[in-house]
Amino acid sequence: MEFLMVFLPVIALILFIIWFVKWFAAWSAKVKASLPSFSREARVVTKRQHLLPGWLFGTIYYVTFEFSDRSRAEICLEPHDYAMLAQGDRGTLSYSIVPGAAPGKLDFQSTVFKRFDRDLT
Repeated sequence: MEFLMVFLPVIALILFIIWFVKWFAAWSAKVKASLPSFSREARVVTKRQHLLPGWLFGTIYYVTFEFSDRSRAEICLEPHDYAMLAQGDRGTLSYSIVPGAAPGKLDFQSTVFKRFDRDLT
């Protein structure tokens, strides 16, 4: 009986966490999809990774893009998007800007990566 009193709340907590993670992922995707999109010609200048310390054990991926006016923006990407880019790639960067971001400033905190269409010429 004591086993059930401990086991059931633990199972309920695990199920709640799973539900919450799925809900948050769906909500986040919906918010990202609703943001207005922008496109600019860009070149991949650098790629870098940041390893998270401690119990989180993960990696955050960043790519720096340079635009035709020589301005640059460092944007956080998902691992599968990061893997598809190489330094020197040229193409069209599609992105969204998070509401409330500083006007004219593109950085990993205010910019949502949509896609990068590589020029094949």
